[in-house]
Amino acid sequence: MGSVLSDAKCPKCDWEHATSDFYYKIGIEFIFCSRCGYYEDYPNIYNQEKDLREWHECVIGGGFGCFRIMFSGFGSLSSFEDAEDYNALVDDFKSQPPHVWHNTKGEPPTELTATFYDEETGKWMLHNLLEGTIVEFDTLYEDVIEE
Repeated sequence: MGSVLSDAKCPKCDWEHATSDFYYKIGIEFIFCSRCGYYEDYPNIYNQEKDLREWHECVIGGGFGCFRIMFSGFGSLSSFEDAEDYNALVDDFKSQPPHVWHNTKGEPPTELTATFYDEETGKWMLHNLLEGTIVEFDTLYEDVIEE
């Protein structure tokens, strides 16, 4: 399967560095924003000339934030649908002993972060649950984006 990855502007939070993933051989496009967790899944099937062969309804979700859990180089990224999802993750992490958060090999996570929109400051924040820190999300990418 062939794929073209590119930056896209998130329609939910306007972040310029959401990911567009277009599988050109079968014509499926997926957009995901790792800042707000917004996603669009266009499971429309095109031919290589981009002529629509089969249309399916677009699936849209997320937008409140997302979380990432990593284990020695691999992991998972997923969206929060609302504040309850974010709060449930934080509460679960605080209430359970660290050994509960492990992969199938029993290894603890090397990263567990969550993004959320802070209504008071009007900014997207990154909560590092392992370190117990919260920082402004966009400041983490300034050096990478400028290069």
